[in-house]
Amino acid sequence: MKLTQSLTVALHIPTTISLRHLLVAGCVTASLLSVPAHAAKVSDVSAESNRWMVASAESQKRVDGLSEQRNDLSDKFRATLRESEGIRLYIQQLNAQIKSQADEMVTVRNETREIERTAIDI
Repeated sequence: MKLTQSLTVALHIPTTISLRHLLVAGCVTASLLSVPAHAAKVSDVSAESNRWMVASAESQKRVDGLSEQRNDLSDKFRATLRESEGIRLYIQQLNAQIKSQADEMVTVRNETREIERTAIDI
């Protein structure tokens, strides 16, 4: 007797079911029996996914912190540049004032000499 005939007789399965159907049914049954093993793997994958999400969130927090720090430093740098430009302009004004005062001193000295000559001539 063939294997399919003996299985159909032993299992009381109609003869229209072939050996391929029996093998597929056996594979499905075997896969259903191994679900707890896969469930453990799914939980492992889920736990790893959670760890990855936490690490990703922590990494994003660090990136955000560095971005904020960069913005703060950039703002301070711009403020320092503005202050530096203001000081440079102030120094230019002081130098112009000093030059003007030096010119005024030369003029006063010249006028004083002229007055002294005029006083001597009188």
